[in-house]
Amino acid sequence: MKKIIAIAKWEYLEKVKTKTFIVSLIITPIIIILFSIVPSLLFRDEAPRVEQIGIADTSGIYFYELREELAKFHLEDGRENYFFINMSVIKKDFEEMKKIADRNVLNNLLEGYLLIYHGGSDSVYTEYRTKTLGNFKNVSRFEAALNSIRIKQKLKAEGIDTSLVTYIENRVAVEQKKIEEA
Repeated sequence: MKKIIAIAKWEYLEKVKTKTFIVSLIITPIIIILFSIVPSLLFRDEAPRVEQIGIADTSGIYFYELREELAKFHLEDGRENYFFINMSVIKKDFEEMKKIADRNVLNNLLEGYLLIYHGGSDSVYTEYRTKTLGNFKNVSRFEAALNSIRIKQKLKAEGIDTSLVTYIENRVAVEQKKIEEA
């Protein structure tokens, strides 16, 4: 039994002396802390200002409905969260319109812009182009709004009541609350 303990002690001391063990001893807590803090920084509350978002819609059928769909989001002071600018009124070809919109983003005239390319019948390709990635809240709102618009348009084309979409999309929200001792 004494020999087993001596071998285990020797193995432990040899492992502790290695650079890998020492580095992992320091890096592991740092990684854990980073993975705890970074998500909370990414998922902050609403932006305290109205965000100017461009919409470059090649079909011309999404701008007004998208603006109406996203008008339900407000800041704490009651102002609408988004101000939309129709980039499609720029009478340029697709690539030139994209370059102009990119410049507007880089010059801080726009927070970002939605590029909506309608390729015919049911084919729609969208991009949210911005200087900073990570605004998952905006992207998820834009996706939900665009999907809702597409569904309503399809139902309307098929002669089905579009008010059903509102009921179907109505989700139950679960709000988290932290409990602390007084």
